[in-house]
Amino acid sequence: MKSSATSTFLAAAFIMLFLAVPSVAYNFGTDDISTFTVQETFILRNHNAGPDQMMIRTEGGDLFTVDDTLLRWEFRSSDLWSAMKPGETWQVEHFGWRIGFLSWYPQVFRGQKVAVIDMSEVTVTAR
Repeated sequence: MKSSATSTFLAAAFIMLFLAVPSVAYNFGTDDISTFTVQETFILRNHNAGPDQMMIRTEGGDLFTVDDTLLRWEFRSSDLWSAMKPGETWQVEHFGWRIGFLSWYPQVFRGQKVAVIDMSEVTVTAR
């Protein structure tokens, strides 16, 4: 009886490890830092196909989702998303890829607004 419980425990541990390793590899193996100007923020309604997603469209046409992530201990995604306004430039940390047939988008988990200085009105004169 004892070997049956041990076998069950080892099988469960192997399954958990088999499921956890790809998730950790995806979260930490695809991370990047990007700077972009927000074109719009919107809610992507999934209509019974999963939870709604908080989305960002950049002026470059890229799409990102903003969501909490347990593995990175980030749980303020709605605050981050609501702070992003069209026309503002942000530097964000994100992970993941755009995989169209799975409806996956790169996921932003941390970010800060970046000050942009308009240099078009600056005149440099020599002394």
